[in-house]
Order: sequence, then structure tokens, then C-alpha cells
Amino acid sequence: MSGEVLSANPFVHITSTKGVDLKTGQLIYNPEKNMGMGHVVRDICPAAPGGKDWNPSAFSPRTGMLYIPHNNLCMDHEGVEANYIAGTPYVGANVKMYPGPGGHRGEFTAWDVVAGREVWKIKENFPVWSGVVVTAGDLVFYGTMEGWFKAVNARTGEYTLYSDYAEANPPARIIDAVAKREVDVAIAWGALAAYFARRQKVPLDVVPVSPQIDLPFLPFMYDISMGVRRGDDAFREELEEILARRRSEIQGILDEYGVPRVDEGHSNRASD
Repeated sequence: MSGEVLSANPFVHITSTKGVDLKTGQLIYNPEKNMGMGHVVRDICPAAPGGKDWNPSAFSPRTGMLYIPHNNLCMDHEGVEANYIAGTPYVGANVKMYPGPGGHRGEFTAWDVVAGREVWKIKENFPVWSGVVVTAGDLVFYGTMEGWFKAVNARTGEYTLYSDYAEANPPARIIDAVAKREVDVAIAWGALAAYFARRQKVPLDVVPVSPQIDLPFLPFMYDISMGVRRGDDAFREELEEILARRRSEIQGILDEYGVPRVDEGHSNRASD
């Protein structure tokens, strides 16, 4: 190992430099993008936050790819005299940032580290500032500023969808994925999770999510629940009587399928 620079290909759009001198490791600056006092320079890419922020990438020895969450930002820059005003930025510049090529602000890129090239890329509306996890099951996980936790195929970049509600029995697929070790943990509705887990060839544990949360103004935890039309009190009372009378039989069926239950004493009755 010598520290020699072997590859320096850009994974983002760059106008501020023209490349890297592989002999010295020095950037080759673009003189057209030199910034100065009272001088407006437009279309500087990447913008001040850089093509990549502090958040970690992830490498998979299975695919040989590095998975990079990064920015797609450019800027216009004007150097000005820096005057300190409390509570305001103190940078000595007027900076206008905007999306880079394609009109989006972030990207998630799979990079072949040996070939030094992009394999696939996902365009995101905002900069991708989350960390990244890649698994031995060839899944890559990352998050977005819009609040999405995403799982994609590490080799193709295709989204992995385990619970498509356009299909019959949507929880079945994600439970099957756990059994096949494609994913380690699945969150599914207890009754259906237990039903499909019992049909797998490998033993699976189904446990209630803890802590159990139940707001007084929005009760969501019941031993057994049924819904009736608003105001149909007689029918509701009849159902409650049947549930109470046949409780042991119902519990036996739930036990047979390994359905996790809330605490016995934590049962609600919604009036409407």
C-alpha cells in the first residue's frame, strides 16, 4: 500500500474543477469559477455543502459497490465584505443555491469502486443526508428528508416492496421474506403476522411491539374488537355478550396460531 491515487472520477456534477492530477492528488481548478470580492460567479457545482456531506456511505463486499447518499446542488456566489450582525450568517458572501442538473436536489448512487463508475442512481427531491446500511441479503436502506425509509435492491436499485396492498394477503410476502432471511425483522398486524408465520417451514417468533401505546382520546388496544354502526347499542351489547361467552374458544384459536395479545387488563370499550 502506497497511498497512490488510482482513480478520481466524479460521482456528482462538477464545474468548479476539471479533475484530479493522479500523480500529485491535487485538484485541477477551473479558473472560470474563481470567486472574489464584488464578483458574481454563476453555476458553481457542487454548492458550498459539497457533493457529499458528513453522513456515512456503505460498501458491500458482495456487490463490490459503494452506496453514496449525496447532494445535487449548484450555486451562484458573490464575495462581499463580512460584517458581523448578531443572529445572521457571517460568511462574507451572497450565496444562492439551487438544484443541479435534472432539477432535483439529492441523489443516491451505487458506485463500482474498481471500475470507478456509476452503476445506478436514484434521484431524490432533497439532498440525501441520511446514513446508509447494506446487508448480506443485497438490500440497501437509506432515508430521505421527506420522511421515507427506503429499501432498494443493492444490485439494481429497484425498490423492494414487501406489502403491496393491491395484492391478496399483503403481509404474507414480508413474513415470507423473513423466513427466507431477506430481511431480519418485519412489522405486521399481529393476527395476520401470526397466521402466515405459522405456515413457514422455519420457526419464527411473533411478539407484540413494546411499549404498548394507547391514548385516552384514541383507544387502539383491544383484546378482541368488532365494529358496529354508530348508535346501534343493542347489537353491540349482543356481540359483547357473545364474545364474553365464547372467550375461551376464541382464545384457543388465537393460541393455536400464536397471535400475540395485549395485556388482559388492558382492554377498551369505545362508546361510538
